[in-house]
Amino acid sequence: MSLARAWWLAALLGVAWAAWPQARAEDAPAEEPADPGEGADLKAAEEALVQADALREEGRWNEAAEAYWAARKANPADYRTHRHYQDMCRRAGDPPAKLVTDYDDLVRLYGAKQVWFKVHRLRLDPAATRIPGLEELRASHPSDPEITFDLARALLEAGDAAKAQKLLKELAVSLSGPSAIDAVLLAVEADLRAGVPADARKRLDAALAAQPTQRDLLLQSARLDLAGGALDAALERVRKVLAGRPNHLAATLVESEVLSRQGKRDEAIAALERVSRTAKDSHEVLLPLADLVAQQETEVGYARANELYAKVLEARPGLPRAHYGQAWILERQQKWKEAEEAYRLALGEDATWARAVHSVGYCMFRQGRVSEAQVQIKKALDLDPAFVPAMLDLAATFDAQAKYADALKQYERVLKVKGQEENLRAIINSAFDHEAMGTFPKAYEMLTKAHKIAPDDVDIVTWLGDNAYFQEKWKDAEKWYQKAVGMDEKAFFAWRGLGFALGQQKRWADAVVAFERARALRPTDKDILFALGDIYMVELEQLDKALAAYEEYVQAGGDDPAVPEIIAEIKKEMAK
Repeated sequence: MSLARAWWLAALLGVAWAAWPQARAEDAPAEEPADPGEGADLKAAEEALVQADALREEGRWNEAAEAYWAARKANPADYRTHRHYQDMCRRAGDPPAKLVTDYDDLVRLYGAKQVWFKVHRLRLDPAATRIPGLEELRASHPSDPEITFDLARALLEAGDAAKAQKLLKELAVSLSGPSAIDAVLLAVEADLRAGVPADARKRLDAALAAQPTQRDLLLQSARLDLAGGALDAALERVRKVLAGRPNHLAATLVESEVLSRQGKRDEAIAALERVSRTAKDSHEVLLPLADLVAQQETEVGYARANELYAKVLEARPGLPRAHYGQAWILERQQKWKEAEEAYRLALGEDATWARAVHSVGYCMFRQGRVSEAQVQIKKALDLDPAFVPAMLDLAATFDAQAKYADALKQYERVLKVKGQEENLRAIINSAFDHEAMGTFPKAYEMLTKAHKIAPDDVDIVTWLGDNAYFQEKWKDAEKWYQKAVGMDEKAFFAWRGLGFALGQQKRWADAVVAFERARALRPTDKDILFALGDIYMVELEQLDKALAAYEEYVQAGGDDPAVPEIIAEIKKEMAK
């Protein structure tokens, strides 16, 4: 199992729900001027907008909503202010019903003179529900780019990326200032959802060529770099954003993810801790921070991560991601029952999260509930047929039931997935299953493939020796075991296997040397002690060493009924 990473990167339009915001310091006035432009204070509105945008970038949703509210009061006709005000209220947790009431009032006051307020009100409805109303408004106001923008946004949220792309194709040239940037970003998101990342990159590059320091464009470009694995480029772009806005929340999240993927976990944690001082109590910071701390895989790290997850759950009860993180820790602590229960909490009322469904099954498997685990893991694969960890664990349940042919089908399924052609777990376990079924040459073929993928893995080399031994190819077995101990002189199983391979060739003195090296590594291994006793007594006639090996065998718990008699005979012989 592994923690889900970069969960926040995919959503450009997502809405987060938290506690009731403190932004709404006052309710909307009962009556406002019939003309929304009457009495507008454009300077005050611009000052409030600058402050609001900065607060939004820092993830301070309540304060940003309050600043956008001030901008809206200063200039009720500004379209973009309303859009961001609504988004900030939603992110801060303002109940939708309250916003709907406010905007119903605004439509009543302004709707006859200003169609935009109808758009603002429609924006509060679910995407599929608001599309017909927006299409009707666009038909009556075809030259209004803001209506087209909102319709494209609704289409994208509803899953119609192609139609959204069509609307957005020329929209950017119809808008100016920040609204034009918003349109470019929405078009990029449409390209990505339509499965044409190359078009998204081309669009972003063109926009950046015109405005190379624009923060939102740089940030989205860094996200594309990150998604494509261009970590250095992503870090360079995102740090340009942070140079002007050190506490930019979204940029810091990207920076932290890049650093984490580069193996710089401590720096990633430090980045999140830095921004947490401004975006206080933000689950968007606390969750990835908890994930990274948990991944240190120390008891201290687990304790701190649990505190962070608990803090998130206190503000947002039932949040699946926080429950999943707690379950992941319990799993690492091998508290299988508790982990299973926590994963079930992560599923909540929605049992469609394939990763969590699979994790429940995995914890069942570790508790020995193999059949139940099998059912659960199959559910996960029904939800996500390409989820490789579930395929592997389903195969493991078949292995546990000695259904090796069924297990092999799952491992073969994994190896056919794009990018999984060299999955070592699938290859090696396939080899073991072939050995269990007696098809040793096929197993040797799989192990040879694994060795080519991981030539420095001493275990694979040892297993190749085992395979040759099973086929009674003593010289080949010796060759592989010798290679393994040459790679790692503490390779116990290789020394042990070498001893048996040499014994099969009746090279007793050499076999004893190998067995003694194995014995030094594991003094209580019963197989080694028994073999040494036999060789010392029968082949080398060194009764004192045979006696010592047999006695250690008994002390280690060896229960061969012949050994006590042999010990008695040796003592009798030595007493003569």
